[in-house]
Amino acid sequence: MTTYQFNRDAKLDTNITNALTKDHLEIHNNLCPLEAYPHQYNELPFKAIRFKGRQVIPLEPIQNDIQEEPRTQGARVGGSIKDTEQKELESNIHEEGIKLTLQQEKVFEYAPNKYKYITGMSRRVVKDKYNFTHIIADIYEPVKGATTTEMEKELNEFGLTSNPKLDPYVPTSMQSILADGLMAVQKKWVEYEGTEKSRATDFMNIYTRVARIGKAVKLSKGKAEYITTQVLNLVTTDPFQKVFPMLTEDAKNWCEKNNIVDIPKKIKYFIRSYDMSSKAIVDSVKYAHKHPKEEVRIIVTAGVLGGSPQHQYDLRIAKFKNEFDIIFNSFQSVVFDNAPQTFKNLKLYGAIPSVGSIHDTHKLCFYTDDDIEVTRDYWEEGTDPKTVNYYQK
Repeated sequence: MTTYQFNRDAKLDTNITNALTKDHLEIHNNLCPLEAYPHQYNELPFKAIRFKGRQVIPLEPIQNDIQEEPRTQGARVGGSIKDTEQKELESNIHEEGIKLTLQQEKVFEYAPNKYKYITGMSRRVVKDKYNFTHIIADIYEPVKGATTTEMEKELNEFGLTSNPKLDPYVPTSMQSILADGLMAVQKKWVEYEGTEKSRATDFMNIYTRVARIGKAVKLSKGKAEYITTQVLNLVTTDPFQKVFPMLTEDAKNWCEKNNIVDIPKKIKYFIRSYDMSSKAIVDSVKYAHKHPKEEVRIIVTAGVLGGSPQHQYDLRIAKFKNEFDIIFNSFQSVVFDNAPQTFKNLKLYGAIPSVGSIHDTHKLCFYTDDDIEVTRDYWEEGTDPKTVNYYQK
């Protein structure tokens, strides 16, 4: 037996109950040994909480109010678990039963025989519908001398890192990690000063926590940086300190809001990331060739900017223009024997602004053929570049 095929009729009859037993626990221990997940049990990388044991416990003493202290699954409150995900979870459990091969709920014993969820709130909703009285749970407890703040910090992180993308779980989402990042700043779990000079340090402090959680749930480096930037934007009150990540969907939304839209048979915008220059140029040239009566305008996005956003932005926008020039200069030399370049209906048009401290974030940054002398606080004396090749008007 690898699953517990509980009585589905309990959903319609309150007199029918279901329960996991010690027999199920023994099977579960054989199929899902603690040694398979050392960093969640006996090698737990925390200082304020520790693994106590795996037991069958009644559902009743496990509190549903996850907003009471000490907070456990708090970062997943507020819409991060979608209705569709909850329905999918319920369907999975109904059709396949309780899989004893997989980890079960994790709870925190904050007082003798009193528990709060670390993971498993979504499964609790389903089990309540089928009148479960007992479950198998991994139990964690405070380390002697640990403060409430220390426990909150670790429980919140553990609740996110131990939610894998496997059925029957509702996996940790980017929204959940964003919520944790905000909570980490507000509760001072990470160091945060909130000044323009401290932005690089603030970014790294938040990113370190976000990336650690992201790694556990297979989140990419780019998405971790995106979340970190969003956290910084949400906690800062100074509009000049805001930095706006520009992924494809963000860029399209920005263009629509600022009336940079295609005009059928007249103007076509190609919105492309700074790191996709070669493909962007090939795609735009093909389109321009196929539609000779349309002006094709390339707009560049700087992606997700890190701890030195002003510097990164200028370099990324310059990088795209440099590669644009290299490609067409190469064709000019190799294919057209250095004949003068004449762009008929293709133009490297501009870049979407992203950095509040150096941009009017409602105006496009237009490319120019001439470098413009500007002063930036982050440019140290004697370093390059001292110019940029875009302007706003």
